[in-house]
Amino acid sequence: IRTAREIIDLSPLEIQKLLDTTLWEAKQLLRCVSEVTAPQISSLVSIASKSSQQPTFYPTGIRTLDSALRGGLRAGHINEIVGRAGAGKTQCCLTAALSVASKG
Repeated sequence: IRTAREIIDLSPLEIQKLLDTTLWEAKQLLRCVSEVTAPQISSLVSIASKSSQQPTFYPTGIRTLDSALRGGLRAGHINEIVGRAGAGKTQCCLTAALSVASKG
C-alpha cells in the first residue's frame, strides 16, 4: 500500500487480512484515512456565514450558466455537473476549463 487511494479501495476484510489486524482496527484505519483525504462537506449556509470577504468566481464562458451561478464557478469549491447522457456535461466542463485557463 503506497497511497491513501489504495486503502480506500479495499474492504475492511481485505485490510484486516493484508495487515494481519483485527476487523475493528481495519475499520478504524479505513475511517481515519477517509476523514483525512475526503473534502470537508459544507452547506451553502455555513459557507456564506464563514465568508467575510468577496468570493472569487471563475466565469464558465457560458453566459446563461454564469448568470445562474451569479458569476461563475466559485473558487476553492468543488462543483458537480450532472445530467443525462448526451446532455453536454463534458462540453460544459471543457468550455469552463478553457475559459478559466484563458484568464491565466
